[in-house]
Order: sequence, then structure tokens, then C-alpha cells
Amino acid sequence: MARPRLHSPTSRRGVALLLVLGVLASLAWLSAALVLESRRQIAEQTAFTRRGKLRAAAWSAAEAAVAVLRERQLVDGGLHAVPDDLMPAMLAGGFTPPWGVAVTVRAEDLSGRYGLRAIDSDTLRELLIDLGLKFDDAGRLADALLRAAHPARDETDDASPQGPDHPAEDALDLAAAPGFSEFFKKPDGTPNERFGELTRCLSITGDTATPNLNSAPAPLLRHLARRGVIGDAAALDRWLAGPDGRRGTGDDRYARTAADLVAAGCGPVDSGAVLEVTRVRITVSATLGEGTFTISLLADPTAEGRAFPWKILRSEENRRPD
Repeated sequence: MARPRLHSPTSRRGVALLLVLGVLASLAWLSAALVLESRRQIAEQTAFTRRGKLRAAAWSAAEAAVAVLRERQLVDGGLHAVPDDLMPAMLAGGFTPPWGVAVTVRAEDLSGRYGLRAIDSDTLRELLIDLGLKFDDAGRLADALLRAAHPARDETDDASPQGPDHPAEDALDLAAAPGFSEFFKKPDGTPNERFGELTRCLSITGDTATPNLNSAPAPLLRHLARRGVIGDAAALDRWLAGPDGRRGTGDDRYARTAADLVAAGCGPVDSGAVLEVTRVRITVSATLGEGTFTISLLADPTAEGRAFPWKILRSEENRRPD
């Protein structure tokens, strides 16, 4: 009787085929892994390159914005007001956003409001009364707001500066002040119209004791008129608005001297009135595809800096997810 063969040609071919299939499967898996890793690295490199371009474009725009305002300052003998949208002047001056980046630039005169860290209790109480609060309520809230701006701390207290007793930095910090929600929030907890007027007249982190009349909003001008700083708040507001009657547009006027306001029919102007920008915030937003990079500069136009012609008091960068 013949002994059966353990490995026929057919079985050997089957084993070889299985080995080949196994090798092919391993190669396919390895190739797929390599492709995924390559795509990940390319995506990371693309995002890194895009962030770098956005950051460079944003800072380039910030430098161009400062240059525009600096030129205006030199021509006028001082910076008396800042246009809200600086891009037209920047483009006219030769600035071109690089790499197809879309850039927006906004400037804000923070010295056109009182600074919570500089205003005194009596003035703040009068401002709150002008915003509709009763005398006693205004006094209590003024004290609470000033405590929020200048929290009294024990020198031996080693609590974190980010704790609840740190100086107020935004509206959320002020909301904790006793009485704040009662007068500046709706029943559903959202800010009311009076809150909007307060933030237009009062900078939470500012240090302006006497607002710049050129940038002061209408409610603050009325308040300053009642304090005797200016004669006719309504006339000044109309004159500042320019021919189109709307402030914040390209045809706004500004005064260089008190004599300009008197000549415009705005009445007598107190000798202590301020007509110069002492704090300006420049916000630049650069966008490319789905990526956006934003920077914010707080500058003192009255002081010279090192890298910029002005002293940059604070700069913040805020990259949004790509």
C-alpha cells in the first residue's frame, strides 16, 4: 500500500498564495499608514505655514496702522482723534496685505471715556446719576465699582492674583459688585441699554481722569456739560459728527484747540478740557482660508517706544483654531 504524500503540489501552491496574500496585506497596511502619516505632516506644515503668514501679516498691518496715526500726529501737532477704520488710509499709504491675506484694522480712542482706575468717587456718582440712577443708589454703586477697580488686600495675603479680589478687567468682574446687576442687567441676566451707555462712558481698565472731548460719546458729553467742562453738548456732538450727521464715519471732525470748539458754536470750554488721544487700542484681524489671527495693541501716543514710534503698553495675540 502506497504512503500518502503530505505535501501535494496543490497544497504547496495554496500555502504560497496565503503567504503572498499576507505579505500584500502587510504592505497595504504599511502603505496606508505611511499615506496617513504623510497627510498629517503635510496638514501640520500647512497649518504652521498659514499661522506664520497670518501672524506676519497682522503685525505688518499693525505697524502700518501706527505709521498712519503717527503721520497724522506729526501733521496736526498731536493726535486729537483716531478714525475707526484705518484701512483706507493704510492702503493709500502703500500698505498691501501679503500672500492674499484679508486684513481688517480698527482703532479706538480709549481716552474718550473715563477710566475706572482714575475716576474719583464724586465724578463716578454724578456719571451714574446722569445715566438714570437715583442719588443714593448711584453713591452705593460708585463705591462698589471703585472697590472692584481697587480691591483692598492685606499685604500678608498670598492668594492668587487671579482670585475674586483681583482688579476688575471686564464686565464679568463688575457684575459681582453689589447693585450692578440690578441697574445694568435685564431680568434674563443679559446687559440692558444702560449698560451699553456705561461702557461707552467708562473704560474698565482705563486710567483716563479727563476724557478727550473729540472722542467722548453723546451721553458723556452731556455729563461733561453739566460739570461745566463744555458749554453746549448737543452742538458739540453735531459738530463732531460732520456733514453726514453720524459719528464714527469718515467725515468726522475733531478740534485741535478749545478755540476751534468756541468758533464752532459749542460754547465756552473749560481750561482743563482735553483734546488729545492718550490711549489708543489697535485691533488687527488677519484671515487666510479657515485660519484667523488677531492681535490687539494698547499704545500711548504721547510717549516714544523702542520698536514702535509709540510706547506699546500691552499687546495680545489670539489665534483661533484653524
